[in-house]
Amino acid sequence: MLLTKHSGQWEPVWYKAAIIIRHCLRVSLTTGRQILFCEETDGGMGHSIHGLYTVDLTKPKFAWHSVVLMADTYGSYMLGGVQTQFIDRVSFEETPTSGLLVRVYARHGSIKLRPEAAQAGEEALPKPKLSSHEIDFRLDGDAFKITAETAATGRLFGVK
Repeated sequence: MLLTKHSGQWEPVWYKAAIIIRHCLRVSLTTGRQILFCEETDGGMGHSIHGLYTVDLTKPKFAWHSVVLMADTYGSYMLGGVQTQFIDRVSFEETPTSGLLVRVYARHGSIKLRPEAAQAGEEALPKPKLSSHEIDFRLDGDAFKITAETAATGRLFGVK
């Protein structure tokens, strides 16, 4: 919901259902417009999701349709293994030559398991060794694009 203050009272101006903006930072585009860079957690069906996404209030979409990076943690023989991913922090740096740089500090680890090994039970799943990563994004027009230098690492987190 977008509000404006008129004569000392807040009045609704605009509302769009299913747009989650409770954990967001305002980001200025080169055009002067602003979008939101947001964070959200969700889960279900054995997955725990921690996502970073953008919201453009002129073209609102469901959060997971504008994902910048998604950390997906799961563990099940039926899902093919154990994956642990964390987003530890995000930094924003305005660079003089190439604009806004967003750096995501994240951890990833995975172990592949075959479904036929399920006799051990889900509670005995191994824990993967985690490695730390830095994944960089630059503002390109009205979207964040992963840098060529960190694209391979970004693919661990589903970044295309």
